[in-house]
Amino acid sequence: MPATIRDIAKKLNISVSTVSYALNNGPRPVPDHVKKKVFDVAKELDYRPNRIARSLITRRSRTIGFVLEKPEHNIFLGPYVQLIVNGVINACEDHRHDLLLFAQHGAVSQEEFVNQLLDGRADGLVFTCGESLLPIIEEVHQRGIPFVVVGAGAPPYSHSFQADNDLGIEQAIDHLADLGHTKIGFVRGNATHGDAIHRLSAFRRTMSERGLAVHSDWVWEGNFTVESGESALASYLSLPEKPTAIIAANDEMAIGVLRKARAEGIEIPQRLSVVGFDDSPHTQGLYPGLTTIHQPVSEIGSAAAHGLFQLIDERPTDQPSFFPTRLVVRASTAAPTKEPNNHEIK
Repeated sequence: MPATIRDIAKKLNISVSTVSYALNNGPRPVPDHVKKKVFDVAKELDYRPNRIARSLITRRSRTIGFVLEKPEHNIFLGPYVQLIVNGVINACEDHRHDLLLFAQHGAVSQEEFVNQLLDGRADGLVFTCGESLLPIIEEVHQRGIPFVVVGAGAPPYSHSFQADNDLGIEQAIDHLADLGHTKIGFVRGNATHGDAIHRLSAFRRTMSERGLAVHSDWVWEGNFTVESGESALASYLSLPEKPTAIIAANDEMAIGVLRKARAEGIEIPQRLSVVGFDDSPHTQGLYPGLTTIHQPVSEIGSAAAHGLFQLIDERPTDQPSFFPTRLVVRASTAAPTKEPNNHEIK
């Protein structure tokens, strides 16, 4: 049988509680010479701490939870989620914590899901932001559980960490306008996702500020997948009047636009310019190279987790919460060419 703290206490002829305080660094102080003896005997007996028992003493699980908006099959194949989780895991490694993924949101009732979040398995929670999670975030807030939110649209009382979506969309539109594009389409993301909502709003506002028309036929529904980008380009093909450029709310949808355009024989960027958003690793090796908006996704995830650890320790967070974007120009954008049958919409 594995050694226990009782075995250590018996060998040293000290109390079990003293051994526990030494191994867990509290809550009561233990003299350094006694602590050294405890650790020496623990090593000699090959003592393995019982994490559950330790958590009962420290009231810490040394685990944080990660909650995605409506997890779905293959969601971790997407580069955005991969990079966010990578940043969170890096912070967990720095703080010697584990990461627990809560994947049942949408599969159980809200009450049952909240109970899972609050059952003590996690010391704090990282949420990705979306409308469906707002009632759950509110409940967690009311219960006093430390949490942070990644993405736009978080409640005002929360600590949120996000890219500057407005700046990113402005950079994309300004780049296309500088090339001479006046007819620009947009593929939006999930209608309930905070970043998608903000990017669509920024697109409409910036186009208006630049004196450029937004046509309803040139704004397509998307869900951040390659397939929805392909669907958008299929709708584009049926339009009597077509935009000369398309901005997609993430790189995967932009890749879908490029893939469908290639299949239909549409030359990029000669006939259509395309801009993505993320600058994800999936854009590397594309032909033509995708012009996109870079956002530091992994850094955002890491800052959110570091901020959460500070909140768990009841300290104010000093992590940056708003991250600037930057334009990355590659080969998928160029000046527009005049199509012989592409008449102006009246």
